Amino acid sequence: MCFTMNNLSLSLLGSFQATLDENPITQFRTKSVQALLIYLVCEAERPHHREALMELLWPGMPQASAQANMRQTLYRLRKLIPEVKGKGGETPVLSGVDATVPFLLSDRQTIQINPEADYYLDVATFATSEPAQAITLYRGDFLADFYLPDSEAFEAWVSGRRADYRRRVLAMMEGETAVHLQNANYDEAIQLARQQLDIDNLHESTHRQLMEALARNGRRQEALSHYNSLRQLLQDELAIEPEQETIALVQAIQEGELSNAGTPPAPQSIPPLADEPERPRHNLPQRLTSFVGREKEIATITELISQNRLVMLTGVGGIGKTNLCLQVGRKMLDEFPDGVWLVELAPIADPALVAKTAANTLGLRESPDRTLVSYARETQESEQRSILQILLDYLQEKQCLLILDNCEHVIEAAAQFVDTLLQATTGVKILASSREALGVLGEIPFRVPSLAVPGVHQLPAVNEWQQFDALTLFAERATAVSPEFQVTEDNFPSLVQICQRLDGIPLALELAAARVSVLNTAQIATRLDDRFRLLTGGSRTALPRQQTLRALIDWSWELLTETEQMLLQRLSVFAGGMNLEAVEAVCAGNGLDSYDLLDLLSELVRKSLVLSRREPGQPIRYHLLETIRQYAQERLVTTRQGATFRQRHLDYFMTWAKRAKPELTGPDQAMWLNRLEKELDNLRAALNWALETDCEAGLQLVTASWRFWDLGYVAEGEMWLAQLMAKADLVAPAIKAKALQVWATFNFSLFKREEARQLFEQSLTMHQALQDEAEVVNSLRFLTIFHGLIEGQRALLDLLSRLRKPGYELQLAETLLWLGYYEAQQNNYEKAEAFVRESESLFRKMNHLAGLADALQWFGQFATWQGTFEAARLPLEESLAIQKQLGERRVFSSLQMLGVLNLKLGNYPQAIQFLNESLALTQHSGAIAFGYWTFIHLGYAQLRLGAHEEAHQVFTKSLKQFNDVQEQIGVVFTLEGFASLAVTQKQAERAVRLFAFADQMRVALHDPRPFSEQADVERDLAAIREMIDQNTFDAAYAAGQALTIDEALAYALEDTD
Repeated sequence: MCFTMNNLSLSLLGSFQATLDENPITQFRTKSVQALLIYLVCEAERPHHREALMELLWPGMPQASAQANMRQTLYRLRKLIPEVKGKGGETPVLSGVDATVPFLLSDRQTIQINPEADYYLDVATFATSEPAQAITLYRGDFLADFYLPDSEAFEAWVSGRRADYRRRVLAMMEGETAVHLQNANYDEAIQLARQQLDIDNLHESTHRQLMEALARNGRRQEALSHYNSLRQLLQDELAIEPEQETIALVQAIQEGELSNAGTPPAPQSIPPLADEPERPRHNLPQRLTSFVGREKEIATITELISQNRLVMLTGVGGIGKTNLCLQVGRKMLDEFPDGVWLVELAPIADPALVAKTAANTLGLRESPDRTLVSYARETQESEQRSILQILLDYLQEKQCLLILDNCEHVIEAAAQFVDTLLQATTGVKILASSREALGVLGEIPFRVPSLAVPGVHQLPAVNEWQQFDALTLFAERATAVSPEFQVTEDNFPSLVQICQRLDGIPLALELAAARVSVLNTAQIATRLDDRFRLLTGGSRTALPRQQTLRALIDWSWELLTETEQMLLQRLSVFAGGMNLEAVEAVCAGNGLDSYDLLDLLSELVRKSLVLSRREPGQPIRYHLLETIRQYAQERLVTTRQGATFRQRHLDYFMTWAKRAKPELTGPDQAMWLNRLEKELDNLRAALNWALETDCEAGLQLVTASWRFWDLGYVAEGEMWLAQLMAKADLVAPAIKAKALQVWATFNFSLFKREEARQLFEQSLTMHQALQDEAEVVNSLRFLTIFHGLIEGQRALLDLLSRLRKPGYELQLAETLLWLGYYEAQQNNYEKAEAFVRESESLFRKMNHLAGLADALQWFGQFATWQGTFEAARLPLEESLAIQKQLGERRVFSSLQMLGVLNLKLGNYPQAIQFLNESLALTQHSGAIAFGYWTFIHLGYAQLRLGAHEEAHQVFTKSLKQFNDVQEQIGVVFTLEGFASLAVTQKQAERAVRLFAFADQMRVALHDPRPFSEQADVERDLAAIREMIDQNTFDAAYAAGQALTIDEALAYALEDTD
């Protein structure tokens, strides 16, 4: 039916029809013109960004082409419908002329239907009509004959609308059929039931209505015949049997209990419901997919509902609030005698319809008696009462659970409705969902978390993937679209990356999993930088905003005030989180008063777009889910202010790093290292911007915080400096000189020894030119490393006099530590301990925890080398405890030394555990030097445990590692491992040759074996002498001493099978 109450009329239910002044509009040049008109009138309550409309109508098209299409399509639509009657009606501007307004409003960014335009739209009338009128309006499915090729997003939107209107009309038809049955209007009931089945023939309760109407109309045999057809249909389509309620109805028909043609049924006609016809106890939709995880959340929410009357689930869009509500509702069905009822608020645009929607859900009508069929029997009131009052009266004695889903866009009306309902009833409980709380007295908020994902720092074993709900959900949905999909060693890392980058948001994961049919997980992961183009094409029966990731967040965005939108855009320059101080420093100004920021931030938290986290003794920390952040970044770019706020972000964190610099060697070192750890993602974001615009600021940031990078992120720190120094031609000399020195330090830790030497020399030259005495001494101190053990030791001793001055305490303590190491390398342990003891004292006076941990480590290491193993344990464990205060990533050195201690004690499994833990941390931090030494000790532990094949594999890899970086003492130590392995394999002469070569190399390097290592070699030599005579031993020893380094390496690697 097409009304023409206004000069423009649009009918979208059934086939598309449009008229202007009663003349059909048929000259749509393209389907895109039609689609744009349809979308704009259906979503007329807000303006639409051109980019979003282009993505809807021409997804994947190059931007220039899509923009041209948009201009042309908009031009054609304006030509078709230039103006329409204004909402003021027939206001005479000129005699006999109606006032008109432009139909469309547009600017450079947005397009919308003019809010003053007056036109007829059947779906808008349908949404606000009484059931009888709405059923009449429903000429067929929404846009039944319209299809837009090559636009999956538009078709998904249409499908969502189509399913929604279908659900609503079916619910109305079912209610009207029940009224006809009650009033003995059986012909009308039969007609309406058949109409329902034309739309959905698998709705079993409708079949029951039809059978009851037929039986009561005297058509008993036809009713029974219909049952046989229904049973066959259920078997063919769903492979199920009819419900018990259907079977009970058929038995009543067979026994003649429903054969009173033309007479209203007596109250006892369908026992046991004498006063009220039986109704279902819920309207919860049947799940078509599995529900993954959330066991803890379900248990918590169930308990909250048991103890309270109003529980509100909040969280960002797509987090799974609706599904969680439904799952809780199903679980609690038996606890509510009068049922669990889902009230879907998402489809309504008018806040005034909240109460009416709830009433319609429960079957209440604003017809003459205005009540449910059952409730009409209980009341004889005939005066006209509001639907809210009828609802309150109906629920007065009921014990039920109402699920109010998606309250955010009608939040004030929903809050008022809930408050009224709770005060007027005693047995009604409410479970609601929204992106913000209602703010009603007695409300218990519950923030729905993301699904569990693996941590970012350590990948779990592939066989543990089902422990993480996010991975499980992705895998199940991926299998649904691509049955051959499996979680494997190959795709597991990219699968974890997808779940991490999508923040464990269920809807985003489902949209990503849908792409498995055309992309593998690695391809999906790499495309997540443009996730809003990638994640489209959700379920066609879902709400339109749940069919694409962009539409999901658009919904939340449009509910924000202008200033809230401004702040959210600016917050997107932060990564990983922020505190209030940083927000105020970066985001204030340019239209946002600093005094308003806290209130605005609180509103964004309340609306679930910003998350807040409080830790004991720490200021509240805020962060954005990465999906929200990327969306807000796109919005910020459109304001042309992105560069301004990214520069502010860089300036803030550069200044903040300078503030942290002195703290990293003081009593609050642990606190500041942990603060830097928390801000790591912000440091990375700032450095990325520095690479584009301000290398000098980037260099200052890294050099000010270099001790943080050196204590756990050395490889990453070196990477940043390498990139920044490549663009540092115009950087101030003092900044560049310090950057060279720090860069050299990082390279040394990464075994890039020659690069480190050259950089230290460049830094020394620049600092000498700048006459910076402190940094000259620093560079000289670092350069002693490259002089060899003896010469390096002498050079450090020469520097001591320059360091024993006020202001050089830290450099002196570090130098004493190095001197202790040099003495220990020569087995001069008494002198070594004296140097380290003085260093320890200085570190304790400065409260320098990292230095103190290093000193304690060396005490433990010296004791291990001397063979006094029990004396080593206490300082090593104390060092480990201190390092844990500095952050878990920084414990690798103590774990390595505890592994070596346990190796010497014969606790081989414990040694392997410590060494493996250390190795994992060094791999994450990039501390290659420590990693290589940890790995070779792991080989020794395998050897002592009897795992000879594993030990051989470790020695082979270690030999290549040490040789590649020219770490000669590492090569020697590895060859000694090969020699010890040869002893266990009864290859005595081979072992002697390798030991002989190692002995000769140690003399040349001035690096004798520590006492405990020498004791191990002596045991091996004693075993060798049991296998061969002295002449054979001497000949093998001489042959080993004659080997070159290359020959020794080749000999060690020879196949000895």
